[in-house]
Amino acid sequence: MLKDYYSDLTLTKVINTTNDYGIEVAAETNTTIKGLINKASSKEIEIAMARNIDVDYKAYVEVTTTTQSITKNDLINGYRVVSDPKNTIGRNHHLKILLKEVI
Repeated sequence: MLKDYYSDLTLTKVINTTNDYGIEVAAETNTTIKGLINKASSKEIEIAMARNIDVDYKAYVEVTTTTQSITKNDLINGYRVVSDPKNTIGRNHHLKILLKEVI
């Protein structure tokens, strides 16, 4: 089972707010989530490229309120999220997220 291979991953969300002077300020929040990161297969890369998504890796994460709120440009262990979380099996036991290595 996939959960047997889960470890702690760091989800980084950037939240833009406006300070008292009307200046936009970016603040990062880090949250620990459970999951694993693997290299994307050549087939997954091909399918993503057909949808204009540049992808190198994929993450499988447990389904929680936090992981369901992951959006594009969030970071997971330093990899940029390039797809919204997808419940690929439809049983709500993990989400698949496509990632791009940040260089």
